[in-house]
Amino acid sequence: MIANTQVQADRDKWFHEFISSIQADKFMLDADIASKQVMETYDMLMRGNQDEIALASHNSSKIYFIKQLLLSYLKKVIGEKLPVKMAFDMDNCEILVWAQIKDDDTETEDRLLMIEAEINGIYHNIGYDLTTTIVENRDNLNIPNHYIELC
Repeated sequence: MIANTQVQADRDKWFHEFISSIQADKFMLDADIASKQVMETYDMLMRGNQDEIALASHNSSKIYFIKQLLLSYLKKVIGEKLPVKMAFDMDNCEILVWAQIKDDDTETEDRLLMIEAEINGIYHNIGYDLTTTIVENRDNLNIPNHYIELC
């Protein structure tokens, strides 16, 4: 019974904060001081177009998970022996990594592949992946134009 009381108290607190947030948004909308994003979100919700709402939710979650995947990857790479050059691209729900390493640097190559496996172990089950292309200096290949160079 005590656990139910705590659950109810937590639920009441959450709903109170949620409703207060909506009331604050309404005040800002009425006063015409709400951000463009807040105005667009409420306009979309009030239109009630389920497809539009689902697409917006999908796009928002995609941005969130891609950002988390990329941050997780970069945190693991930073502090490691970085490739000579590194660049990124995105294809739907996949981050593409272009890594140029020193010739015969199997240690960096192995570490990059291990980091890729670790990241994919976390994000693959929710539909997001990372794929690394590793080239050596002697390959004399340029970073593809659609990639964005990081270092």
